[in-house]
Amino acid sequence: MRNLFNIVILAIISSSSLSAKVPKWISSAQNACPQGYLCAVGEGESVMISDLQARNSLAKIFSIEIHSTFSLEEDSSNGFLSNEIRDKIKERTSFILEGSKIERRFESDTQFYSLAKIDKKILKKTFQNEMDNLEARVRELSNSKELWDIVKAELLISQWDKAYNRFLIVSNEKKVLDEKLREKVSRSKKKLTHNTSIFVEFREDQPKVFKPLLEETLLNLGYQIDKKASKATHHIKGEFVSEKEYLNVDGFVKYRFRVKLYTLDQEERKKGVVESDVVSIGRTQRQAYDKSIDELKRKVIQSFREVKLK
Repeated sequence: MRNLFNIVILAIISSSSLSAKVPKWISSAQNACPQGYLCAVGEGESVMISDLQARNSLAKIFSIEIHSTFSLEEDSSNGFLSNEIRDKIKERTSFILEGSKIERRFESDTQFYSLAKIDKKILKKTFQNEMDNLEARVRELSNSKELWDIVKAELLISQWDKAYNRFLIVSNEKKVLDEKLREKVSRSKKKLTHNTSIFVEFREDQPKVFKPLLEETLLNLGYQIDKKASKATHHIKGEFVSEKEYLNVDGFVKYRFRVKLYTLDQEERKKGVVESDVVSIGRTQRQAYDKSIDELKRKVIQSFREVKLK
């Protein structure tokens, strides 16, 4: 019994001794961070992994997922700025990964830990440049008579606000986007969509995807949606078509999925036809459809700019 008691005591002492050796920065990165820097901790089964995770943790401070599909910021753009936002996230992520340095490392019995740092002054300058470039683009687009340019300007204002939030992480300096510029964009959007209501009619099988997508896009553009065709100033018609194509591969099928759109005014005059399509391969038609739907939705939104409403 005494031997068992001694073993337990030794285990407790050993555990306490090991815990005492674990550096505090592992649980409190910023307290161990050099002045003027931003820090984050990463862990992994090797030094390489812990270093990468530490840099990833720095990136996540700015809501950047290194291996994500960029869905958070992309969704907020309603598809209008998907490519631009994707490129900007990649640029920011690359900058943080390349600009950060490993300040400290620690190895336990089972894990490696790394403390990554990045200079706040460099981040401040980078985010300031981003805000300046966004403001310049908003000013340029605000002079356009095209609704899509005005909507893009509106979304870039939202991107400016997000850039400013990142800026505040590394600086206490206050920045304000010209309120007159915000008001100009808002007035232009209202003017270009004034007295325009739209009825959407779409033919597609279950699940219903494209009618809700078109209505959401129109609302984001600033138009009103009318549930009755007789009351709407414009009528958008569309249909989803799937066409099987030849594929000489056992166990797989090939389909072309197409969306057709055209608009009618109150006199039933056709204003334009727009088509978007995607070719996809799968073991079944449903699998091919599931693989293609996201790309087709993006194409429909991008091609929607060609739909003539005025």
